[in-house]
Amino acid sequence: MRPQLRWLRRAALPFLLLVALAYVVGRAVFGRVAPALAVAAFVAFLPQHLAILGSVNNDALSELIIAAILAHEATHIDRAVSGTACYYVDACTKLSNGVELEEEIVAHEAEAVWWLAAYGRNGKDRAFSSDASENRLKAAYLHGPDVFRKFVREMRSDEREGDGM
Repeated sequence: MRPQLRWLRRAALPFLLLVALAYVVGRAVFGRVAPALAVAAFVAFLPQHLAILGSVNNDALSELIIAAILAHEATHIDRAVSGTACYYVDACTKLSNGVELEEEIVAHEAEAVWWLAAYGRNGKDRAFSSDASENRLKAAYLHGPDVFRKFVREMRSDEREGDGM
C-alpha cells in the first residue's frame, strides 16, 4: 500500500469507528433504526467535529476512549429499557458496595468488544493510563469468561464505588 493511502486509512479509521458507535448508541437509546441513523449522520457531518478531526491532534483517539465508555453505558440503558437487566428478576450478585456484578460484566464485555474492534487483539500500543486499562480489560476478556468475571469483580469491588465514586 502506498504511504499516502496508509496515512489516510489511519486518519479515517477513528472517524469511521466513532460514526459506527454513534449508530450503536442511538440504536440502544432509541430502539429504532431511523433515529440511530440520524445520530450517526449528525456525528459524521457536524462541521465543527469534522474540522477538529481533520487537524493533527489526539482528539479522535480521546473520542475512541469515550466511545468505549459509551458502549458500556449504552449496554446498561439497553438492558434496563428491554427489561433484561438482572435486577428486574432479583438475579444479580450484589457486591458489598452495592454494585450488581452481572450488569457490570455485560457492560464491560460490550466495552471490551468495542476496544477489540477498534484496536484488534494486540490492543492499543503507546497507551496512556486510560488506554492501558482498556487493554487490560480486553486481555481479560480474551482469556475467557471465568477470568473476565474475576477481573470485573476485582475492578468493581472498590468500596467507594457504590457511593458514586
